Amino acid sequence: MAVDMVVEAFCRAFQCGARVMWEERTIRGPAGALAGLREEPEATRAVMRRAQMFRSEFLKGGRELPGFKMPGVIPHHGCCHSCGEPQADGGRCATCVIAVYVALDLMPPRISGE
Repeated sequence: MAVDMVVEAFCRAFQCGARVMWEERTIRGPAGALAGLREEPEATRAVMRRAQMFRSEFLKGGRELPGFKMPGVIPHHGCCHSCGEPQADGGRCATCVIAVYVALDLMPPRISGE
């Protein structure tokens, strides 16, 4: 998965006005803004699949902030807290970080060094 390219593509798309249409399960925006997401369909689907799960967790409400975890994931040292994939420095992998921002309808940050 080309994570760096997808992170940049999501950042660029949202900066150019693209938005997730949750009811339609699609991203709408200027064609040029969406081109980068179309170049990496597998990675884009991975971000969106996680974003949909994280958004569902967030919309359940309650008094506590959600953990933004994929179902069945038990966080442990050296793995992403959200998806469980190996992550050398702990925390969340770039794919899950972007997915959290997308899930909350926030502008994704640029993540360097991933």
